[in-house]
Amino acid sequence: MSRSAVQVHINALGAVMGGAARHLDPFLAALHDARPDWQLHVWVYERVPTASWPAAAQPHTVVWGSQARRLRWENVELPRELTRRNADVLVDLTNTTPVRCPVPSLLYQRNALWFDRAWLARLRPAARVQAGIRRALTFAQARGATVVVTPTRAMADFLQSWRGWPGRVPVRVIPHAVDTARFGFTARPWPPPSDRALRLVSVGHEAPHKDQLLLIDLVGELQRRGRPAELALTIDAAEPDGYVAELVERCRLKSLTGAVHFLGRTADVERVYSDADIMVSASISESFGFPLIEAMAVGVPVVASAIPATVEVASGCAWFFPPGDVAGAADAVERALTVETVDMERRLDHAAQHAATFTWAANADAVAQVIDELVADSRG
Repeated sequence: MSRSAVQVHINALGAVMGGAARHLDPFLAALHDARPDWQLHVWVYERVPTASWPAAAQPHTVVWGSQARRLRWENVELPRELTRRNADVLVDLTNTTPVRCPVPSLLYQRNALWFDRAWLARLRPAARVQAGIRRALTFAQARGATVVVTPTRAMADFLQSWRGWPGRVPVRVIPHAVDTARFGFTARPWPPPSDRALRLVSVGHEAPHKDQLLLIDLVGELQRRGRPAELALTIDAAEPDGYVAELVERCRLKSLTGAVHFLGRTADVERVYSDADIMVSASISESFGFPLIEAMAVGVPVVASAIPATVEVASGCAWFFPPGDVAGAADAVERALTVETVDMERRLDHAAQHAATFTWAANADAVAQVIDELVADSRG
């Protein structure tokens, strides 16, 4: 193989669940389309399926292990592999990178929870200490990166607001994307039929920062106001997780067991959206918010907590409420429901056009341009 062929190594060990797993395939395909002459070497855990990857994306599997094992692999074994394989650049897709990298590196930092002061203020002291340790590790890794990429300006601001952030490392904002072919726009009747319950949906894994507890309370508040409602969550009620147990118990205490549906971690999220009247996001902290873009793309009105990343991503295409405010969330739902049919059609069309700008082609092309710069500087 000619040495002139660019050898791009991609660390995707974090792509095992949620958006990181769902979006690895379309990102690789788009990156290959953007630079078909590049050789892509993708490092993933052995359980990650690779059959749908482009032929130019060569998988390298790593044995599943603990967080400590992952850190050791990234800081000891990965640098050796990069040197042995004559890598030109390393792209770290999920928050971590070697503290000392032998080649230019692009670090995608997308975890807001260690840096969002509003979220950290809600944590107990022990949890804040733990977040501080993760922050310190991230700062050390960022010092070893050539460039840091974030999916929103809000996430960049989270990082750069901390005294320990290495200011000499440039930060680029490159928005994430959704599969616009997968999430196609479908017109739906508005307002929703009044002879059935209002169908709310929230797509995302179980996590306290996503505040699914508020969503359950929202169903109760809407019912108290005389608006029958039900909620679908992409969460498995049988998951052995303390937070999931808390969600199930909240449904029981509120007598909402029949109104809240735990769908499990379904891959058919298109169907979830198609059955919904309104998509609700109650997150207290996010770095982006894939479900917002997906919902806007398919033509579902979005009601969301007014956190920085959500406000940035939705760009005026949602009805907002203060995070943690159940009554405010119910007010936002009611504001959406009062929109006239013609005005809602116009707003949903605008939202879909906005969502259509978040393509994997645009994302991969922006990443490829950064890689081009890194390789050009390295090769002189």
